Amino acid sequence: MSGAGIDEDDAIQRIRALVAQSRPAAVAGWPEYWARLTGLPLAETLDALEALVARGELRRQALAGRTMYIADPPHTAMAPR
Repeated sequence: MSGAGIDEDDAIQRIRALVAQSRPAAVAGWPEYWARLTGLPLAETLDALEALVARGELRRQALAGRTMYIADPPHTAMAPR
């Protein structure tokens, strides 16, 4: 993470809280969108998003040459189990 003082676990918890508040809807967007929603710097947001992808809690989707991060709603086949 960059030196902004945001711990990766704190960043992950902010993203998880955002997703939980949005249920049952999906949350999807570019890293900049997630950063605005969580109030985190972009570098910390991207690190946390990647950590959540590695844990199977989010998925990546390539779109228009960029990577979108998606938290699928729990009732879809795409949602992590």
